[in-house]
Amino acid sequence: MTGLAVAAAVTAGLIMVGLVAARRPAPRPATGWATRLRRIALHLLLLAVGAVLVARAGYILATEHPGDPGTYQDDWGGPYYAGYVIVHVGPAILALFLIYLAVRRGLQGTSTAVRRSIERPRAWPARSSTASDPRSPVADHHETPTSRSHR
Repeated sequence: MTGLAVAAAVTAGLIMVGLVAARRPAPRPATGWATRLRRIALHLLLLAVGAVLVARAGYILATEHPGDPGTYQDDWGGPYYAGYVIVHVGPAILALFLIYLAVRRGLQGTSTAVRRSIERPRAWPARSSTASDPRSPVADHHETPTSRSHR
């Protein structure tokens, strides 16, 4: 398998992981302080890993020259520059995409919660009468027991 084919396979795998992660529903809100603390620590760790990948991609793009194959032909994704860039910069693109989705999901969740609290009243009004309830014994005085059974 050539370097370009490996790069294409890795990129396809990373895209699939990104799509699967994007389709996941939002997690339930944490209930305890320990759970929240663990979730925050995990998010900070993942954000740090994403920042390292993005910084590494920027360094690779700034220092490797497409005209000098000696700098990248023996690395993963080589001997072609496109394969080298895909393999080494692809994880950074995926990290940026996942960070974007996380921020977007967080912002959508906030706006949805605010919108729901505005649209929905805090308490539903009580029923004014029991006439509309078919199980009520005083539901309809004009009804016979046989007409109730044929509903």
